[in-house]
Amino acid sequence: MKHLKYILFFIFTYPTFSQTSVWKVSKGQNTLYLCGTIHLLRESDYPLPKQYDSCFYQSQILVLETDIGAFDNPDVVSQLMKKAQYDDIRTLSTVLKPDVFTQLEAECKKLGLPLLSLNKFKPSMLIVTMAVFKMKQLGMTADGIDKYFYKKASNEKIKLGSLETLDVQIKLLTEMGNGDENNFIRYSLADFERMEKEMLLMINDWKTGKNKAFLSQIDEMKQKYPAIYADLLVKRNQAWMPKIEKFLENAEVECIMVGSMHLYGSDGLLNQLLEKKYSVEQVK
Repeated sequence: MKHLKYILFFIFTYPTFSQTSVWKVSKGQNTLYLCGTIHLLRESDYPLPKQYDSCFYQSQILVLETDIGAFDNPDVVSQLMKKAQYDDIRTLSTVLKPDVFTQLEAECKKLGLPLLSLNKFKPSMLIVTMAVFKMKQLGMTADGIDKYFYKKASNEKIKLGSLETLDVQIKLLTEMGNGDENNFIRYSLADFERMEKEMLLMINDWKTGKNKAFLSQIDEMKQKYPAIYADLLVKRNQAWMPKIEKFLENAEVECIMVGSMHLYGSDGLLNQLLEKKYSVEQVK
């Protein structure tokens, strides 16, 4: 009952959508909520659909992809930056084909990023940096869902958990595309060209609980860049599933928040849960 006042507040003051990207997963009497997220949002995307706050306040623990609060620690940032750069004679200009490097340089110029001073960055970390700059150009300057609820949980002393260790997250940020750097950069730059239109479609689908825009992104990645698809989605989903199933073995209610693309498609978490005969119901 201690959360009743919060639930009533959000029911009567937040805008109502018929459904959104929140799912109730059950095994017998045990339940958790699986919520799709967007990692950066516009100010106009707030307030969030009420289902997010409702599920958050019905849960005893908030589980995110990783401990995002650790990235406020200077030692962790130092560790990340050290691993994000080549520690030998390699640079972006020597690793990438000349035409790919030229395309990368042109995109960096549009974003106001001096590529020459970032020449020691590994491709994955540079792309992450560019994506943040690009999203800010598109007005996506507000906290994403993960960080919003991380702050809320921290302030209200709600337990926090994660699906990945910090080391796994840092490895993902610094090694994605290793061995296939040129295709990784090509895929990322093609994404930048369509980012505004596709982000708007994905945000709309996220708000309304649809998946068309996410499936389109997943299918393209799967067909054109299978190695990136495997690293970014498949392997991580497979690693997360045993942990999600473990949560369903206890009576505690968890609110698990992951990037929305992890939910959908044949390798998505929702499909894997259905295949294992769990009860999966979209929250409306």
